[in-house]
Amino acid sequence: MYPRDVEEVLYEHPAVKEAVVFGVPDAYRGGSVKAVLVLKSNKKASEREIILPCKPIGL
Repeated sequence: MYPRDVEEVLYEHPAVKEAVVFGVPDAYRGGSVKAVLVLKSNKKASEREIILPCKPIGL
């Protein structure tokens, strides 16, 4: 899985203005994915709303 694949899923959420996804070292898995988001003005989104659509791609 590439970071861009995850970013594309995140950009589908109507509240997401910008998304950056990158890998970080993880002692247990070897590596994990992290995402930093900027939401659009006057928009809100819960962690669950953002994470749930990513589950089918393996996150």
